[in-house]
Amino acid sequence: MEELLKTCPRAKNSNFKNYTDEEIEIKNAKVKELAEQYPKMTEYYIDMLYDWLWGRSDSELKKMMDDHKALPESERLVKKEPVGHLDPIKVIKGGYDPDEELKGNYSMETAHLANLSLN
Repeated sequence: MEELLKTCPRAKNSNFKNYTDEEIEIKNAKVKELAEQYPKMTEYYIDMLYDWLWGRSDSELKKMMDDHKALPESERLVKKEPVGHLDPIKVIKGGYDPDEELKGNYSMETAHLANLSLN
């Protein structure tokens, strides 16, 4: 497998922002630094966020933050409290017996997950 990987070229990130080599080094270092500070956020998203914010002036960034603060709480993208799933799956009967399903005796769990009713 390793021999095969040596013959296949690895994909490289496109430089659609036309960063210089120095700017790429700064970006990569900053992305790694932010990934350590925010371990729940992937480097992929930090990289995208960096690209989105790169090149914006301080006044543009301040305006973006002020516009966000001016929105009513219900319209903000970032919520202070996590919102639960709207349609959670509730397991009524634990366990699963494939033999019972083959016999046509569907369990309450199967009926619930499929939004069926048992007769």
